[in-house]
Amino acid sequence: MGIKLGNDYLLWIKPATGQTFLVVMGQGDLSIKRTAATIDTGSKTSGGFATKAAGLRDGSATLKINPELPDAGYTALESDAKSTPPVPFVVQVRKGGLEADTTDAVFECEVYATDFNDDYGKNNVVTVDTTLVFAGAPTIDTLA
Repeated sequence: MGIKLGNDYLLWIKPATGQTFLVVMGQGDLSIKRTAATIDTGSKTSGGFATKAAGLRDGSATLKINPELPDAGYTALESDAKSTPPVPFVVQVRKGGLEADTTDAVFECEVYATDFNDDYGKNNVVTVDTTLVFAGAPTIDTLA
C-alpha cells in the first residue's frame, strides 16, 4: 500500500449520550501520543548504569479544528468537552475520509477532554484545539 497520507484520516465522536458516530468537520492536525512511565530498577550494584522498566501507559490525542458550523459532530464534541462534571465519550480515527464507516476505524478509545481552547485571531479564522486523554485502553489501535 505504501505511504499513508494524514488527510485520509478523520476523528469521529460518539457523544456521551449518543449511539451514532459523527465526523467533526473542519479538522486540521490530529496527533495521538502513547507513552509509558518509567520505573527505576537501578541499584548500587547494577554496574553503574541507571536501569529502567516500562510502567503504566498513558495516552492522549490533540485535535485542531477550524469549525465549519453548523455541524453536529463539532456540537457534540464541544458539549462533551465542556460538560460539568466531565463525561467520557468515545472517539474513532477512521481512514477513508468522509466516506469512512466503522469498519475503517484504525483507532478507538474512550476519552475525556482536558482542554478545549478557542482562538479568535486578528485576520484569521476561528480555531479550536482540544486535548483528549485516554479513559482506558484503546479498543482499536492498529494503523492500516
